[in-house]
Amino acid sequence: MPRLTSFTFQSLDGFFTGPGGDLSWTRHGPEELAFSQAQLARGETLVFGRRTYEHMAGFWPRPEAAQSHPAIAAGMNRAQKIVVSNGLEHTDWGPARILSGDLAAEFRALKAGDGPDMTILGSATLIRTLAPLGLLDAIEIMLYPVAIGRGTTLFDGIAQPLDLTLTDCQCFSSGSLLLIYSRATPTR
Repeated sequence: MPRLTSFTFQSLDGFFTGPGGDLSWTRHGPEELAFSQAQLARGETLVFGRRTYEHMAGFWPRPEAAQSHPAIAAGMNRAQKIVVSNGLEHTDWGPARILSGDLAAEFRALKAGDGPDMTILGSATLIRTLAPLGLLDAIEIMLYPVAIGRGTTLFDGIAQPLDLTLTDCQCFSSGSLLLIYSRATPTR
């Protein structure tokens, strides 16, 4: 059965994005880039909310992405993608399909199938929807050694606390930490 994991960035002071969705504070050193490349080599289906999909689609297919990060761009462009959106009618960056409607039922069906593992990239709204339902098998957070002072937290507005267990941690020479937490306990 496929696993569903999320992968996000976070500042040391707990922000997922800076004001206006700013991500310029993220640091992608050689080790972090090698980690991203290895993750993409696993062949997982990438899952995005609409806004994250549009952001990624605006960068990874471009020649600048292929020049600056050729292996990552190739992996991002060839990966199967699921875009969660009730308003998007078609995708320009594929291979991709749109998922809408009852997300809990849709992801339960995907997880019960025979497909590859899935990784949600960014997409905090999607994570905030699925984590309390116990649908995430792991939550991976790349914690950067930078404080940005204000922004949006990853779990901003959740109704009840999530009970998470740290299952792994990796330290990069840049000072970044990869924190991996086990699946959230369903709160319903």
